[in-house]
Amino acid sequence: PGTQEAADWADIYLSDGALDKVASGYADVEAYTYINPRVGFSFPVSDKTKIHAQYGKFTQHPILNRLYLSDTRLASNLTQGNMTVSPNPSLKPEQTTQYEVGLTQQIGGYAALGITGFYKEVRDYTMMANIQGAKVNTALFSWAQYMNGDYGVVKGMSVNMNMRRINGLLANVSYTLSFAEGTGTDPASNWNIAWTGDTYPTMINPLEYDQRHTGSVMFDYRLDSGVLANTGVNLLYQFGSGTAYTPSLTESAIFGRGWYAPTAAVNSAYNPWTSTLDLKVDRSLNIAGYDASLYVLVLNVLDTDNVDEVFPGSGDAGNDGYLNTLEGKTWATGNPAAVDFYNARLQDPRNWDAPRQVRVGLTFGL
Repeated sequence: PGTQEAADWADIYLSDGALDKVASGYADVEAYTYINPRVGFSFPVSDKTKIHAQYGKFTQHPILNRLYLSDTRLASNLTQGNMTVSPNPSLKPEQTTQYEVGLTQQIGGYAALGITGFYKEVRDYTMMANIQGAKVNTALFSWAQYMNGDYGVVKGMSVNMNMRRINGLLANVSYTLSFAEGTGTDPASNWNIAWTGDTYPTMINPLEYDQRHTGSVMFDYRLDSGVLANTGVNLLYQFGSGTAYTPSLTESAIFGRGWYAPTAAVNSAYNPWTSTLDLKVDRSLNIAGYDASLYVLVLNVLDTDNVDEVFPGSGDAGNDGYLNTLEGKTWATGNPAAVDFYNARLQDPRNWDAPRQVRVGLTFGL
C-alpha cells in the first residue's frame, strides 16, 4: 500500500487535536504478496463432445478510499464525538478462488449445447466493525473502521444452446441458475450492528445481489438478396428473477429514520421477476467508400415496468405501506391535502428499470 499504520488501532494518541504518530507507533505497512495460479484444459472426448475445466486464484486491491487514511481525517473522526467510520491502511486484498467444469456437445450439424458448473469463493471481503476495546489518549472511545472479514460464495450452473446461421437465421438460448450467499453484501450491510457494538454476525445468508434465475433468447435474421439485401433484424429477450431483500416493519420512507427493523431472516424475500425485449434493425451501406451501418435500436419494446427495488416494509416499489398503518391513517386524516404529495415523493425512478427507449445511429468502419 505504500502507507503507514498504527501499532495498535485500539490505542491511538492525539495531541492538540492532531494525530500523534510517534505515540501511536506509526510504521510502514508491509507489502502483501500473493501467488495466483490459474490452470485450464479442454479435452475432446469425441469429434462432437468436449469437456473443459478451469481453476484459478485471484486477488483484488481494496477500494482506495477505504484504504488510505489521512492524519487529519482520523483526528477529526476521533474528536467530533459522533460515530464515524475510518479507512484502514491495514486492509488486505480480497481473495477469490474459482472453479469451473463443463461439457460441450454438438447436436446435428448446426447446433451445440453447453453445460457449465461454477463455484467461486471470496474471502477477506471488506466490512465495517467497531475497534474492540478502543482507547484514545488512554480513555475508552468507540469508533469503527473498515476491516477484512466478510465472506461470500457464488455457485451454480449455466446452459447454453447455440445454433449456426441457417437460411439467414441464427439463434442462441441461455439460462443460468446461481446462488450468492455470504456474511455481508457490502461493508455497510451490518453497519447498525457495528454501530451498536454488538458481536458482528458470521451466519451465511443470501446476498443482496442473489439472483437465482437469469436467461436470454436471441434471434438474428440477415437478408442477403433482394430489395432488403444487407438488412438485419435482431430480437433479444432477457429475463431474470428478482434480487434479495430483507422484509421489515412498515416505516415511512419520508418521515422515518431509514432503519428498518427486520421481520424475517436476512434477504429472505425477493423482488419481482423482470423481463425485457429489445429490437434492432440495421442496414449495411457504402458511403463515400466507407462501410457503414444505419440502425434503429428499440430497448424495452413492450415498455415493461421492471422493478429494481422495493420498500422493505411493503414489498412494493411505489408504496411504502405507511398510509395503511394506524399512524399513517391518523396523519392522512389530519393532512388530507398532503397525501398526494406524500405518494408522489415515494415515486423514486431508481426503483424501476428504464422505460422504452428508441435510438437511431450510424456507424462507420474502415
